[in-house]
Amino acid sequence: MFRSCSAIVSAVAVAWGGVLVVVAPPARAAAVTAIDAESMSVTAGKGTTVYSDATASGGKAIALTGAVTIATTLTIPDSVRVVVRAKAQQCFGAPIGRVSVDGVNVGTSSVTASVWTDYTATAPIAAGSHTIGVSLTNPLWLGCSRVLYVDTVSIVAASASTSPDILTTAPVANLPGWTHIFADDFTLDAALGSWANPSDPNKVVYVGANGQQWLTYPQTYTDTYQHRPYRADQVLSVSNGVLDFYLHNVNGQPAGANPSPVLPNGTQYQTYGRYSARLKVDTPTLSEYHIAFLLWPQSELWPNDGEEDFPEGALSSTSNAYAHYARAAGGQDGVNTGVAFTGWHVYTVEWLPGHVRFYLDDVLVLDSTKYVPSKPMRWQLQVETDGNGTDSGHLQVDWVSIWSYAGAS
Repeated sequence: MFRSCSAIVSAVAVAWGGVLVVVAPPARAAAVTAIDAESMSVTAGKGTTVYSDATASGGKAIALTGAVTIATTLTIPDSVRVVVRAKAQQCFGAPIGRVSVDGVNVGTSSVTASVWTDYTATAPIAAGSHTIGVSLTNPLWLGCSRVLYVDTVSIVAASASTSPDILTTAPVANLPGWTHIFADDFTLDAALGSWANPSDPNKVVYVGANGQQWLTYPQTYTDTYQHRPYRADQVLSVSNGVLDFYLHNVNGQPAGANPSPVLPNGTQYQTYGRYSARLKVDTPTLSEYHIAFLLWPQSELWPNDGEEDFPEGALSSTSNAYAHYARAAGGQDGVNTGVAFTGWHVYTVEWLPGHVRFYLDDVLVLDSTKYVPSKPMRWQLQVETDGNGTDSGHLQVDWVSIWSYAGAS
């Protein structure tokens, strides 16, 4: 259900529906512009009916029965996604809906829900005047009618946390379904070289201000793409309230690092958990460095026991979320958020029975329910090399915070 599109700012992989058929929680960190679908105009084709529906916004919605597009033009701030509240009447298959911005397709999905459900198309949309459209692409009348019902179309503005270049404090409160167990604001300085680890993966290389313990991959471990040694001794330090990855050439080649926190249970592992990190890069050209903050199985069996990655991507590009299936045949669900690493953002993974959910600045971007891992995993803050070059810069981690699973969520 993923396609590439030349969308507004840059090429992004899109996901509308599929694994993103979710009812998202309120977006706490972003403003939302909502449009009642019945107020939108028909711009192509025919086959629309406005009807009364007590469960719809304002008591009305619109039914699309033909190969038709409804659209509206409005002025919006920098935005990151379009959310369509829709449902379907199936007829030898489900209706397929498409979302467009200024005529460019930013998401397509089979709409299967029979009750109002939020479908999300993720794409970077620059501030200004834009035309937002919703289309039914596969009408059918064959003793029954295939109908796409649309209630509202909402444009979610980029989070306020994308702009202030300030540090914040790690969240430490319990949440519904989650018990807080670990946080580090990186307030205790540690000089470059202090994270050195020549050969021992069990060596504690950093202890935080409140006793937080950290391990890191030793130099005997190599990264995924270029098989270069991890160089925590030349990359990692803590100062001015951040964990700093100084990304630069070491011995003539790019070098990364891969730290991991030790949990209160004395190991790196738990089954299910919630993991958050706030981070940014200070240089937009770090194409030879690849981030993958990931949950990795204790069994070391991949793909059998799964893997969860967020954020992932070249540091010169935009962040992706990937839920790797826990099965021998592999497979994954994924989404490109369209959001660059150069701004402060909070990346959160919630792993619980039957779900892996990914949040960007508290806004749900992916909910995967297929082949969800159920065995212990550890959290690795992995930054590795992928390519050659002489760029240098800093990935800065403001804080990290971890919760254990406490029940239904």
